[in-house]
Amino acid sequence: MGASVIVGGDSTAVTDTSGRSYPAARLAKYLPATGTFDLTWAPSTTGPVYALASSGDRLLVGGNFSKLDGRSHASLGAVSLSTGDLDPTFTTTVDKQIDTVAIGWRLDPTWAPVMTARVRSLLPTPDGSKVYVGGDFASTNGLSYAGRLTLLSAADASIDPAFRAGATNAGSRSPVLAMALSGNALVVGTTGSGGGCTRLDAATGTTQWSKHGTGDVAAVAVLGTNTYCGGHFSGTASFDGLNRDKLAAVDTVTGVTQPYAPGITSALGVWSLGTTSEALIVGGDFTKINTVLQPGLAQMRNLTARTTAAAPTGLKAVAGDAAVSLTWDIPSTDGGYQDDSYRVFRSANGGTMAFVGRATRRTSPTPPRSTAPRTRMPCSLATALATARSATWCRRHPSPRRRRCRGCRQRSTPPVPISSRSSPGARLPTTVGRR
Repeated sequence: MGASVIVGGDSTAVTDTSGRSYPAARLAKYLPATGTFDLTWAPSTTGPVYALASSGDRLLVGGNFSKLDGRSHASLGAVSLSTGDLDPTFTTTVDKQIDTVAIGWRLDPTWAPVMTARVRSLLPTPDGSKVYVGGDFASTNGLSYAGRLTLLSAADASIDPAFRAGATNAGSRSPVLAMALSGNALVVGTTGSGGGCTRLDAATGTTQWSKHGTGDVAAVAVLGTNTYCGGHFSGTASFDGLNRDKLAAVDTVTGVTQPYAPGITSALGVWSLGTTSEALIVGGDFTKINTVLQPGLAQMRNLTARTTAAAPTGLKAVAGDAAVSLTWDIPSTDGGYQDDSYRVFRSANGGTMAFVGRATRRTSPTPPRSTAPRTRMPCSLATALATARSATWCRRHPSPRRRRCRGCRQRSTPPVPISSRSSPGARLPTTVGRR
């Protein structure tokens, strides 16, 4: 939703990329550009959130709760997307759990398709004239070919006769749990005997390719050239005959399953997928990804879209006895990635930069001071910043023989290991890159 991602579920806390946790009563706003949460946006529910939809500044919230932001709202309500405040003009309530929502204006009693069972997923077409409907139902308006997945007119709920869904899971048309649309590609995730991740022609419903998994495919998303399929499959030959744990990628055009295979550890795994212009957002009941502690929510970024880190700010150099102490401020993240390690260089009179040592970011309770390596002759010490710009500081001191360091020429000085400890926002050693 613009520059933010709204997260709904059954969690009572969220953790940002720096490892800091904050209370969140089943709703939170995540900012992918910084890897942080907007703590000023704090609506709450008394039970789990299963569905979200937005239009303008209105965010519809559906699930299984009795109150929204402290007010009585049975399973359905609305809040402001910008502030998180309850929308008092939305007064509709329901008596059952809400699994999916789509934005409309008011109840239209003339729009009344007849579904024989539960609806699990809705997806409007880009022009808003039609809506894809997926779920457990065996027929729509008495027609069996419109079971499990159909395309309805947004005006009168009539079935689009040109759209007849093909097989979506191992040769059968299975209940649809999730949908995503990209151009003429309609991608669906299904349950049934295991689960399926399938691309259909968005106009006709003809199956283009279909991948079978050993568990439900509960979420799908299209980003770049790939379709991402998330769900409850895992282990040997668990997705398209390949080993995949809860998340897989398929080339949207060719239908070839990609090498992408993150290890997501939990019983059920992925429940929801979302995208930004350069990242895949993954939500579920997992606690780790590839052995890295990552509870419930993760961001998989497109490395090709990554840009050079910004230069540190607030640089200060303090000369001492045979040493120069450097401190500076850096962003807590580099375009959503946490900065973890740094390399320090020096030069003499703007000459060739010489590597002096490395520093690794580690969390400590209080912001410490970072110190540059000691040298036998305190000549020029410089930094090559992440933007490849450099600057030189020179302070001439008498040598033990009371001679000056002429021209700040670098003497034969072996590098000394850098000692640095940091906490989020602390001042860290000079960097030329992350590893």
